[in-house]
Amino acid sequence: MNKNPFILIPLSLLRGMIYEKEAINDMYDIGIFCTSRKIDIIESNALKDFVYCIYRSIEELPDKLLQEYDKMDEFPYDEDYNGFENENFAPELEIEYLNDYSKKNPSFYDQVLEWYRVRQVFYMLNLKTNTVKYTLSTVEKYKMRYDLGKCSFVLLNGEVMSNLYKLKDTMTADDRAMWAMYMGISSIIGDKDFAQTTSEMIKCRMFGAINQKELELLLKDETLKRVYDKYTTKRQYNKLLNIIQDRNMVTEIGLNRRTYVSTKMENVDELVDAISAKRIDLERKRVRDEEKANARKKYYSLFQDNKKLKIG
Repeated sequence: MNKNPFILIPLSLLRGMIYEKEAINDMYDIGIFCTSRKIDIIESNALKDFVYCIYRSIEELPDKLLQEYDKMDEFPYDEDYNGFENENFAPELEIEYLNDYSKKNPSFYDQVLEWYRVRQVFYMLNLKTNTVKYTLSTVEKYKMRYDLGKCSFVLLNGEVMSNLYKLKDTMTADDRAMWAMYMGISSIIGDKDFAQTTSEMIKCRMFGAINQKELELLLKDETLKRVYDKYTTKRQYNKLLNIIQDRNMVTEIGLNRRTYVSTKMENVDELVDAISAKRIDLERKRVRDEEKANARKKYYSLFQDNKKLKIG
């Protein structure tokens, strides 16, 4: 299991990050949940984990699962051994019962899988699983406002997210603005080595907007508008960009009226080489496509000429 995953954070969560430090809590919780939906799991282990918690840590179960468990009048509770056989946890009767129960109550099975997936991400991040239920509670509230199935995401290193969470109480608004810019740039790059962008797009993303049109709607919020106006002046914007470059978080360069950014390349020379290589590849592709188009055009022209000769 990957012990240092990347966390998928909905871009929309950057909207309140600068002026509200508690937004970092939501980032962590929602990010863990979104990441949990992308990982591979062994589904059969989910019910086993559920049974283990019933016997050893029932307080870790979310309220919804506890309510389902309370309905299970015929659950084969093992009062003597709590599902253990010698030192092995092997709750075969319990899992058999739960499999049958799941067939009649598919929503229960979906809830168990959702809970289990989040627990797996907690393990990846070396977090204690006793707060999984609170993470799921935060997710439920967030789902009422946003569609997680249609979100754009920021890909953030799991260790970095953990450190942000630990430091949130000591971070200033300027610190959070710097991280918002970094995450906004990361959302533009995605899983590529670098990306071509503009300062206007970076400003959109650092305030949780996918584009200028969405940003204009968001800025109708007076609080967000004040923060936006403060941190997007030329002086403040350049100050933040310089900080993340000095910390080797981002490499940025302007070439031919275009801005290029990378979170993977450590220096400008490396970024310039990558840009040049990409341009060469694009030019080669353009030439190949042009040659193919000309060859196709020539073929059809000959085909039409032969067709006319046969008719004549």
